[in-house]
Amino acid sequence: MLTLSLENAKIALTKVIDKLKAIINNEQFYQTYILSLSVSDVINHTIYILCKDHFGKTEIINSWLTRITELMKIEFNCDLVVKILAPNEKIDDVNKKVLSSFDYASTNLKSNYIYSNYIIGDFNKNAVQQTKIIVDRNADWNVLFISGGVGVGKTHLMHALGNEYINHWPEQKVVYLQSDDVIRSIYNIHDNGPELEKLKDQWLKIDLLLLDDIQMFTQKEKIGEIFFYVFNKLVQMNKTIVINSDRSFEHLKIDPRVTSRLGSGMSVTIFHPETNAIKEIIKNKLAQHQEQFKLTDDALGYFANRSDGDIRKLTGMLTKVVYNAKNEYPVGTLLTVKDLQQIFEASTETTATIYGITMNPKIIVESICIFYNADFNAVISEARHQPLVYVRNICMYILRKKFKMKLTAIGSVFSNRSHPTVKDAIEKAEKLIKNDEEISTQIHSLMSRL
Repeated sequence: MLTLSLENAKIALTKVIDKLKAIINNEQFYQTYILSLSVSDVINHTIYILCKDHFGKTEIINSWLTRITELMKIEFNCDLVVKILAPNEKIDDVNKKVLSSFDYASTNLKSNYIYSNYIIGDFNKNAVQQTKIIVDRNADWNVLFISGGVGVGKTHLMHALGNEYINHWPEQKVVYLQSDDVIRSIYNIHDNGPELEKLKDQWLKIDLLLLDDIQMFTQKEKIGEIFFYVFNKLVQMNKTIVINSDRSFEHLKIDPRVTSRLGSGMSVTIFHPETNAIKEIIKNKLAQHQEQFKLTDDALGYFANRSDGDIRKLTGMLTKVVYNAKNEYPVGTLLTVKDLQQIFEASTETTATIYGITMNPKIIVESICIFYNADFNAVISEARHQPLVYVRNICMYILRKKFKMKLTAIGSVFSNRSHPTVKDAIEKAEKLIKNDEEISTQIHSLMSRL
């Protein structure tokens, strides 16, 4: 098998030109434009081929580029991209044209989640390695399943994969989806056959699908049927699917056909990071603030131990430290363990505090209302319409269990409801969560996002 290099690309193109002679009927076109093709450069997985003039470039792109690409893939036995250049056309200009027509927003990717700011350690190196195999398009499998607890970096890695993949293969369609968004999309149109088919068709155009938190599909039969159809079709079309979950695929209570497919692909686990990796993550996240403040070695260790190996928790703690350092300490301060302890202990009874961050509880309630498509003002009002009561009870439960707010403080958010009323609402939510696994999965997933 040839390695993808400039010299080998020239050799391969010569062979491809010979093969094209047998299938191109227009002898003049072949003599004028095909025989004059030459390899200009090879960058990453892209072969840039120089054509005689702009007319020839247009004709080759419209009629022969797909065939030329297929034949070059056969020569190298790997995935690659072929781009045609006209005389005096720069490679950068060709790539800019591709990217300018590329709708990045439609990918749902976060541009700041990339490999260069993703700390790699023993806890995640296997998962990172598998995603880079996808970027190289060297995998002998279509499906990658990533499992791991909350806050270990699964989502960051998926975004990093998506961003890197686009850099290498800008012609490919990459889409990141959260499972709860998939659920809402299907529920909104499940009674509308044409719209549902349209949604399926949109998903089938994806070349790299990144699906976050598939455990949200638990015990959702209709969702499972539709997703399996899309999933199976994408696999049959040799597309790539990356899925993550907070549990192994064997413990997912979803369509067994999906778990069977997951089992036939590649499966990796991201563990909680070790202390040294956590310290590197802290250093990486604080690098942009190093002129404002620094941490002593003891403070760095204290920080790492307090995070409990949860990167999401760590990020929240860092946000509060940065805020306090900028507003309460002189520029260049070396923060000690004592300084960090004082920062983390600062909170009030009427606010919600999580991971060292003090938050306005109404912002949290508003986020929950968006999740349930409920009206914020109605939820915090005295209205007793049953759907509103359900969302209100969930809000109170989350403010109490995750954000540790006092019952009287929670009551003040919801039209000054009394201590016993709030307590009763939380107990009702707890009962629902205990007795309904689907609701339990939904609430815990929601809490992990807040």
